[in-house]
Amino acid sequence: MYVGKPVIAVDCGGPRETIVHQKTGFLCPAIESHFAATMARLIKDPGLVERTGKAGKERFCDLFSYEQFSQSWQDCVEGLVHPDINGKKYD
Repeated sequence: MYVGKPVIAVDCGGPRETIVHQKTGFLCPAIESHFAATMARLIKDPGLVERTGKAGKERFCDLFSYEQFSQSWQDCVEGLVHPDINGKKYD
């Protein structure tokens, strides 16, 4: 996603949190033919590659960039030190 390319991943665990199916990439069952069909679809539709790649890069920057990670980490630590900060409570 960081380099602006659509991601094809197995539809379970972490990828479900990061990829928006058919918007920033593709989530497939762990079956080779599903991956192959998705790759063929992307080869046949360069516009789809461009759209999903661009959306993936935007999602990465919004949610997973170093700056976003740093801010989330700081919020978490501040919430531990000052539990009432910003109305957030961390147990």
